Formats: sequence, structure tokens, C-alpha cells
Amino acid sequence: MIIYKHIDDFLHWWISGLLYLLPEDLREKIRHTPDRLLLELDEEKLTLNLYHGLSNNLLQTMSLQKDDKIEHIALQDWLNTLREHDTEFIMLAPENQILVKFLTFPTNTKDNIREILGFEMDRQTPFAADQVYFDYLLLDSTTSNEKLQLELFVVTKKVIDELLSQLKAWKIQAHRITLTRNATLLKQLNFLPKHLHESKIKKTNNLTQNLAFGCFLLFLVALYLPLSGQVHSLEVLKDEIAKSRVQAKELLTSTTERENFVSRSRFLADKQSNRISTIEVVNELTRILPDDTWVNRLVIRDNKIELQGESNTATAIIQVVENSGYFRDVQFRSPVTHNNATDKDKFNVSALIHKGDAG
Repeated sequence: MIIYKHIDDFLHWWISGLLYLLPEDLREKIRHTPDRLLLELDEEKLTLNLYHGLSNNLLQTMSLQKDDKIEHIALQDWLNTLREHDTEFIMLAPENQILVKFLTFPTNTKDNIREILGFEMDRQTPFAADQVYFDYLLLDSTTSNEKLQLELFVVTKKVIDELLSQLKAWKIQAHRITLTRNATLLKQLNFLPKHLHESKIKKTNNLTQNLAFGCFLLFLVALYLPLSGQVHSLEVLKDEIAKSRVQAKELLTSTTERENFVSRSRFLADKQSNRISTIEVVNELTRILPDDTWVNRLVIRDNKIELQGESNTATAIIQVVENSGYFRDVQFRSPVTHNNATDKDKFNVSALIHKGDAG
């Protein structure tokens, strides 16, 4: 037993220290605080409020009449579910039945204060010790270090026994009987008779809890031990990624330049392939112009031609050139005039060279 106690104390000290190093939210998650079901009796009605842990987060509320059999069955099913989740059943005693007194004792009585309160009960209250259930809260001393100040809460056994009897009718066994919803009172006060304390929520003994916490923390340590090595590997990997990114950017630039060059080359090739040579233009004009037409000036610049000459049918020149697959947008650049010397019409025609259906 002594060895057990030392091991338990050591584990408790060690784990408490490790828990202190964890963030507050993680510490709260590790610590298991059961939900609490607050029960209030009002004549023939039972009101139940389910809260999450010690918080004020109300999860569910139920209000039942004693003679409602259907709701009674539903209540038992719900309570069985709560028991499976180690929910703490807390009975709230009526405040108007509680006697409260502030008392002062010597500091050296602190270790035996409950026994002393039992001896002093008939002197400090109208009741004898065997007539009441009581509990107390130690207060911070502000007057002297030699004084022990406390707040005494007393309730007659008749009140508590009646509450327990009514709860028994509902097939409910409270884990604690306390006063109000004040967080401090909820956690520390308990008017439940000592012989019923064994019915409290079954909790894993301290050693088992500590071992469980220890295993969990050892798991965390094992999880984070390689972290430094992983950080170094991550830095190396980042450097390699940065180098690869530079190489990829250079390759992308080179590829882009190559594609631009190919695109320009293709454009020039397409341009060249679509361009009609001067010989082709002259041959086409020779083929399509009437025999009575002669050209005294031919200008070919880029994709445009300018044609000047004389013909017996000058007005038909537009249609002749337009019908060729080599030209489009054919038009007179100046009005057709008549040459009396040659008895022919002078024309000045322009057109865009366009291969189109030529060939």
C-alpha cells in the first residue's frame, strides 16, 4: 500500500506538471468532467435540466408530473442513457429550508473541523447534530492568520429524507444533494447522507487515471519527438523545391520563347505560302485581259496592283479582273477617257492580290 501510494503520488505530480505545459483548451479536453443532471422537486412535479460538465451549457430540459405513467417510462430510458455516460445526478435542496451561518474557529482546528461542527451544532443552531445534515465552505481569512472562517450550511434530516423518498418514487438515486446552481456550491456542498455516498458515479481510481494520462502524454511525446528531424527535412525539401521552381521557370521561359519563335516562323511560312509571285500575277493578267487591251504601266506593291492601259472595252476591265481568282476589290482609280489617236479607252484600275480560288 505504501509503494502504491508513492507511485500514485509520483505519477500525479509528473502528469500534473506535463498537463500544465499543455494549452488550456487541450487540458480541458483531457480532463474528463461528467455532465450533470440537476433535479428539482416542486410538489408533484419533477424538473430535470441537463448541463454539459460544469458549464452553463443547457443540453436538455424535462418536466414531468408524478402520475404520468408514459412519461415515467420515457424518463427511465433517458436516465439509463445518462447513467451509461457517467452523468452526475444532483438534487437541489430548497433554499428556504437551509440554515446558513458564518463561524470562526482557531486555525489549528482545520483538520478536525467537521467533527467540531458536529459537537458545536446544538450550540450554534437550534438543532442537535443527529437532527441535521450539514456541510461547510472554508472562506479566505482577512482578519488574522490564526482564525479559520467558514460558512456553515444546515438542513434538517426530515427535508433531505423527504427529497430522497420522492426521488425513490421516481426510481432515481442522486449522487449529491446541494444548494442552488452556484458553481462553487455545486462542486463543494453535499447534504447526501454518508451511507449513500457509495452510490456516487463510479470513477477510475487515481492510479488508473494517472496511468491513462501518462500513456496519452507518452504518445504525444512519441508523436512529437521526430519533429525536429522532420523540420530539418522540411527545410531541405523547401530548398529543393525552390531550386526546382527556378529550373521550371527557366524551362518555361525557354519553352515560351521557342513557341513564339515557331509561331513567328509559321506565320512567315503561311504568309509566304499565301503570297502570289510577280510572275504568277503577270501570267494571270496576260491570260484574262482581252487581246485588244494593252498595258503601259503595271505596279505590284505588297498585295496590291495598279494597272494602266488602253482597251477597246475598258469598261469591261473591272468585271474581267474581278472574275479572276487572283484579285478582289477591283475598282477604277480614275474615270475612263478616250484616246482619239488610238481610238481606244484609257483605264486606270487597282485591285488587291488574293489567291482565293486561283490555281
